[in-house]
Amino acid sequence: MAEYDSIAADYRKSKFAPWRIAVEAHSLFTLLGDVRGTRVLDLACGDGIYSRRLRERGAARVVGVDLSSGMIDMARSEETARPLGIDYHVSSAQDLDLGETFDIVFAAYLLNYARSLDELAAFARSVTKHLRPGGRLIGINNNPAHPPQHYAATRPFGFVKNLPPGTALVNGTAITYTFFQDDHSFQFDNFYLDSHAHASTLADAGLKAFAWHPLQADLAMLSPQDHALDWEGFVASAPVLCLSAVRV
Repeated sequence: MAEYDSIAADYRKSKFAPWRIAVEAHSLFTLLGDVRGTRVLDLACGDGIYSRRLRERGAARVVGVDLSSGMIDMARSEETARPLGIDYHVSSAQDLDLGETFDIVFAAYLLNYARSLDELAAFARSVTKHLRPGGRLIGINNNPAHPPQHYAATRPFGFVKNLPPGTALVNGTAITYTFFQDDHSFQFDNFYLDSHAHASTLADAGLKAFAWHPLQADLAMLSPQDHALDWEGFVASAPVLCLSAVRV
């Protein structure tokens, strides 16, 4: 999204917050498994942090796509400085047509940008179009079962979610994420869609066996001072969840 152009540097830095390393990345790559020799499309790739990790883990081909030109500029700059053979494109996910299919579509925080069931369906059709039969969608997303009364509990981890007072969680409701970084904060919106909407919409697009997967924490990846945080509580009341589906 164009709004990410103005927060691109902050968002890139946020990827190194302890929870994103010890929980988010650990959970994603545990679910993903061995990627050696695979072809991977990284949708909503941002500055390419996961594109690079996928290539470093042995993926044979990685293509990164993001709507934000600012994010892709960062990704291409990193590719120039440290070439890994990753191709990057500026495009919306729903309008993407690369003319090739992949073994894996990796989608970290893609589906929660759908503002409606129609937009979710457009995302799902694009995923299906770019997956070979039997290929997998692997991602992470806003957890639709995360209760609003727990939104503030993540403040010690450097972010919170917010709803305007009196707002109900119905399909399409905007959820504002605020990240606290150094001496300032930045914000962006995700959009609520319930679990049934995800499962049924992806199934209609040809993505079967949709499932949510619980978070896992690898505390060995944390610095000693970060061990004091309530990681058990963070994982138990997960603000985000991993997800998977398989192309028919």
